[in-house]
Amino acid sequence: SETTFKRKANEILLAMEVEKFFDKDEIVTMYLNISPFGRNNKGQNIAGVQEAAQGIFGVNAADLTLPQAAFIAGLPQSPIVYSPYTNTGEIKENLTAGLERKDFVLFSMYRNHDITKEEYEEALNYDLKQDFKKQEAIEQTDQSFLYYTVLNEAKDIIAKQLADEDDVSDEEYAKDETYQKYFELAQQKLVNGGYTVTSTIDKDIYNAMQDAVDKYGSMLDNWGDATIEVGNVMMDNATGKVLGFIGGRNYAENQFNHAFDAKRQAGSSIKPMLVYGPAIESGLMGSESMVSDYAAKWRTGENAGESIVNATNRGTNTFMSIRESLEVSSNIAATNIFQDLWEKEGDHFYAYTNYLSKMGYPEDNSWAYESAPLGVTDVTVLNQTNGFQTFANNGVYQQGYIIESIKDNEGEVLYQHEAKPVQVFSEATASIMTDMMRSVIDEQKTSTFKTVISGLDWNLGNADWVGKTGSTNNWSDSWLVVSTPSITISSWSGRDDNKATDSAAGTRTANYMAYLINRIYQTNQEVFGVDQKFELSNDVKKVKVSKF
Repeated sequence: SETTFKRKANEILLAMEVEKFFDKDEIVTMYLNISPFGRNNKGQNIAGVQEAAQGIFGVNAADLTLPQAAFIAGLPQSPIVYSPYTNTGEIKENLTAGLERKDFVLFSMYRNHDITKEEYEEALNYDLKQDFKKQEAIEQTDQSFLYYTVLNEAKDIIAKQLADEDDVSDEEYAKDETYQKYFELAQQKLVNGGYTVTSTIDKDIYNAMQDAVDKYGSMLDNWGDATIEVGNVMMDNATGKVLGFIGGRNYAENQFNHAFDAKRQAGSSIKPMLVYGPAIESGLMGSESMVSDYAAKWRTGENAGESIVNATNRGTNTFMSIRESLEVSSNIAATNIFQDLWEKEGDHFYAYTNYLSKMGYPEDNSWAYESAPLGVTDVTVLNQTNGFQTFANNGVYQQGYIIESIKDNEGEVLYQHEAKPVQVFSEATASIMTDMMRSVIDEQKTSTFKTVISGLDWNLGNADWVGKTGSTNNWSDSWLVVSTPSITISSWSGRDDNKATDSAAGTRTANYMAYLINRIYQTNQEVFGVDQKFELSNDVKKVKVSKF
């Protein structure tokens, strides 16, 4: 889009090269097959003569009448101005611009002797308004979330490549104005360039997940005045491939992607990554060390002096093992461990800098809050899935991704995903954490997931499930993330307005997740690795610990 002599010189040379290989009919045909032609009767942007003919008049390009063809031929000069439709697919109140442009095209054809005077006058006097298709709603399908998620991710990739080609610094690219410029250029390339984008999505798994949310999504509702929304991501532990996801309950009613775009407080589901994993890695504790669950108060912040509360009490006034504290998701115990971690390392940002940032979690000052173990930081479902994937993959983080490759219309590879594994936790720490999270699922003190899924399919229930639950104040957010040695699948649910639900949210989440996973299992049993087990690393030392 730059206005420079250099650009014009380049275009002159390119035009001369094109004419060496194609005649003018071929060139104009290629152009008209990809050029923008305004909007269709659903308000969608369209490209190419065929899409224009179908989207405006409801016929194939070969079957257009003379006035219809003249109208379409006039569109490329200013597609949106001349389009008969608004961005919602309604016919514009004032069609003068497009119709006058059509008349100019007809006159040009007559003047050039492409049509006779009779043909010209007949077409000129024809009332073309009657031919415009009436407004229609966009046909939504269960692929809608998938299409736009893949498209937007591909735009990001191409936009960054274009910026790199222009030697744009990361700092400059982070500016909204610069990013939007390259994002729009990337969109033009993807829409008009005939690119092929290959995703990581397993079609059968994805379709099974859409079928499941359609059938079982209502299990999440508490029958209040709003729908309980949901976001799910299923990831391959070894590679980070996103095999399937659920963006929401119904795309036709709510297009917001709750799997990739929604940022919600993590609740206690953050504790393995923020508290327990770093504390074990730093040598502060083992799974059977003892931690205080005695009544305690906040030391800092706006809640200083107020009691730290667990989900059901203000402290059991006992010591409990680290394992048990995770099983019951004790906020007091987790806060005590987190404070000890601060004091040991002398850095409030220790856990974020050394662990969370390496797993793709967003930088935020709230990671250093005393209340951070309660999950006050906003994260996405994809973030959380990747955190648990790291533990399930022997402490190795593989960035979650959905684009495998992008090729141009000649088949040349423009982008190919390259794995960049990061050893975030040692294999020993990761194995201790999966061992502890197995207890969370098996003991069922915070979730009935194991019982429900075993009831649906005994063999699936016997998979080596590990995981963690999470909820926030007034049960505004409900989390459950589970892994087998092969895959990790996550679930967030809540209201879009962040309002409260009720104390049964965790039970509803457990039921929904069990039915969702069982539906996927019916489609693809191998992907779950039900015959695989998490094993403690040979580096792990086993010693008896006094409970006194």
